[in-house]
Amino acid sequence: ASTGTQRGASDQPPYRLRPQPASLSSAALDALVVLAFSMVFLLSLLLVTKVDLLAVFDTAKTDLPTQLSMAILYLAVLEIYVVISRSFFGKTLAEWTFDLQMGDDRQVKKAYYPLLVVWRSLVVLATGVVLLPLLSFIVRRDLTSYLSGLQLYKKRR
Repeated sequence: ASTGTQRGASDQPPYRLRPQPASLSSAALDALVVLAFSMVFLLSLLLVTKVDLLAVFDTAKTDLPTQLSMAILYLAVLEIYVVISRSFFGKTLAEWTFDLQMGDDRQVKKAYYPLLVVWRSLVVLATGVVLLPLLSFIVRRDLTSYLSGLQLYKKRR
């Protein structure tokens, strides 16, 4: 006799995925996580090269190549963080926190899912990191999904 309610091992009702245009809170949390990782990598790099941290920050105030190097370091760490966390864990720390998921359950299980994650990440990077997520938030549609094939979803119970 069926009661009409499916339950899993955790006794939670199954969730439904609803398309989400963008999440500013998720982006802010991921930005902070990436900043922390970037600082760890910068500190490691400076320890290995025996360069003074304060000298680098003083130089970064006025020297464009130093500013570009720090921005490139941040973007590289961002790419590594997003691709690895989505490919191996299915979501970033912020997506996990705010019940978001990149791609539907069927896509996440596919062997080529990491390639879709890399492609989406490169599309976002090529458009300036902020442009597509901001436009998606304004028009209330995940514009990057049209170019990458991966939609951002919010889990609803």
